[in-house]
Amino acid sequence: MRSRRLVPLLLILSLVVLGNVQAQDNSVFVRGVTSDMDNFNTVTQTIATSAWAQGLIFPPLMFTNPETGLPESGEGLTSWVLSDDGLTYTFTVRDDATWSDGTAITTADIDFTFNAILAENVETHRKSNLAQVAAIRVIDDRTIEVEFAGADCNALENINIWIMPAHKFAADYSDFTTNPFNDSPDISGGPYIFAEHVADEYIRFTANPDYWAGTPQIEEYVFRIIPDPVIMTQALSIGDVHYAELSSMDAEVLEGNEDVVIHRVPNNSFLMMGFNHADPANPQPAYDESGNPLEQGEHPIFGDVRVRQAIIMGWNHDDAITLSGGTAKRVASTIPSAVSWAYNPDLAPYPYDPEAAAALLDEAGWVMNESTGVREKDGMPLAFQLDYQAGRFDDIAALIADQLAQIGVRVNLNGSELGAIVSERVFPQVHDAWLIAPAWSTPNPQVLTQALLHSSQDTLAGTLNTSSYNNPELDALLAQAVTVPGCDVDERAAIYYTIQDIIHQDAVSDFIYEDARTVVTSAKLQNFIPYTWGENSILEWSLAD
Repeated sequence: MRSRRLVPLLLILSLVVLGNVQAQDNSVFVRGVTSDMDNFNTVTQTIATSAWAQGLIFPPLMFTNPETGLPESGEGLTSWVLSDDGLTYTFTVRDDATWSDGTAITTADIDFTFNAILAENVETHRKSNLAQVAAIRVIDDRTIEVEFAGADCNALENINIWIMPAHKFAADYSDFTTNPFNDSPDISGGPYIFAEHVADEYIRFTANPDYWAGTPQIEEYVFRIIPDPVIMTQALSIGDVHYAELSSMDAEVLEGNEDVVIHRVPNNSFLMMGFNHADPANPQPAYDESGNPLEQGEHPIFGDVRVRQAIIMGWNHDDAITLSGGTAKRVASTIPSAVSWAYNPDLAPYPYDPEAAAALLDEAGWVMNESTGVREKDGMPLAFQLDYQAGRFDDIAALIADQLAQIGVRVNLNGSELGAIVSERVFPQVHDAWLIAPAWSTPNPQVLTQALLHSSQDTLAGTLNTSSYNNPELDALLAQAVTVPGCDVDERAAIYYTIQDIIHQDAVSDFIYEDARTVVTSAKLQNFIPYTWGENSILEWSLAD
């Protein structure tokens, strides 16, 4: 297990790694993140760091209240009204919104961004967000209508993405994924302007003096990429980083340090081990170009629900909670307790029961080879590779491997950089299993469940159903949950309870735990308030001397 002591060597390493973007005075704010970004394209990005960076330079269609997680009309780029039939939202863009080059932000930018998602030559996991959109009509520079094919209880959340500048791309999207703007945007419609990006080191921004919502008090904003949580903790302790999210365990060493403030709020995320259900030797999307289902084959191990259940019961999740700091709790499905109205508190996670796990593996035909200690079936060992982000999940990955070995399952650990894992193994679906902590920005039980498990999201092209889990019953229930007449909460909750039961019974993934969101900030950071769904406005933040 990783040592938690703050040793002098690591202190020196922290200083070296941070280099010339240390938090030296009150004009430079440094946020520590564990992975680099992939790009600034809000339609195609898949990594959390990208989303955070994009939020500094692109305006979202709607302002989301960080306390409630719900969109609020008139507080951000747009205000809106809903038609009497509940199908059409009419958005009005504020008339003082501009890009930093002086170009007005108009409905042309919104129309361009939406149609980029819909374009056939643009691969993006966001296509499902607009699946129910029947028409997009630009009325004038300030007014745009979005019509839905049917009433959609999640309509606003689905279409609330960051808006990109249309005048920086070809109108036919021919350069949408190759335009240099995606890596080095030269204008901004947000509080900061991109300055530079040194891969795997830092991303730097300067304050946008012409931001239409106000000028930030902090002159520079830097994302410092620090994969190792021990070094991250060191950087916080000596003031080289002003803000970072840590596990509860990693934050423990900072308790009593007067130079930092530890904030804990309910989380909108959970940790899971995702299983690949399809044949990784011949990965196929769920459907062909005509929408016909494709034969995907079965994963030689995880294609059997008994094996999936055995893997989940074969190791002690409470030990993982201990490693996380003890504040986490088990979760049984894709809806965590932070979404309280849809969360089923009576759905019990699989227990730690190695004997029952062994019996399931015997039943599935995986017999212990006493000479090797590894189970076999038809001459094939019960072994799989577990991919995970190095520096973040090392301890838990090692725990899983050690305890599963005791019931005859060999886990080959592959800790690597997150972007490489995602692009080289997970999205192409050539993986076996991987550790991931998915999160989303609204209190909506549909978004993440749909993204992770709906068959339309099984594409091999950047969408998130990397498990190749295809269940027509689940697809139908997800559709039903967002079309309940009047969006009655109790009726919708009953549907989500059924969805959670299916996910649990199928042991789709190993849902490990949900933890509190632990945010550690420098005591110098003033007027900062974290919530489950974000933070208060960055325009309110300042750094004390």
